[in-house]
Amino acid sequence: MKILLMLMMVVIGMTLPIQAGMNARLREVLDSSFLAAIVNFLVGLAVLGMFWMISIAAGWMSMPQLNRISQAPWWALMGGIFGASVVFGSLFAVKPLGAAVLIACLVLGQMIASVLADHHGWVGYSVRTTSGWRILGFVLLVAGVILLQHTRVVAAAE
Repeated sequence: MKILLMLMMVVIGMTLPIQAGMNARLREVLDSSFLAAIVNFLVGLAVLGMFWMISIAAGWMSMPQLNRISQAPWWALMGGIFGASVVFGSLFAVKPLGAAVLIACLVLGQMIASVLADHHGWVGYSVRTTSGWRILGFVLLVAGVILLQHTRVVAAAE
């Protein structure tokens, strides 16, 4: 089951550079970063709403109790801010950086926060002490970002 989840996340991760390019093109057509980001989230909301209604109608899940939202800690409701920052920031960064460097930087940022969140047990994660292997993985990611950007700089100079 864990392998299947990992493969699913790899496939979903493969959509991120495509999404960034789609959003950048939408920004160009609409001549507005804000409108492009809003359209992105409205389409996403519509798709999630459709899947939610289908799941309830098919009996895959029961109708959730929306009044339970008030029981969540305030910070648990703020995740959308981070999703919006990824979409909005990518609108500006994808063209000058290219897909590979953009995603490498996003992954690097995710790894920094992930190692810290695991190590300290932030936002409900189980504590997973940082090991030498995790640090090595982090260093290799940093090296990957540098190499991807270096290749781009060398190609631009030629």
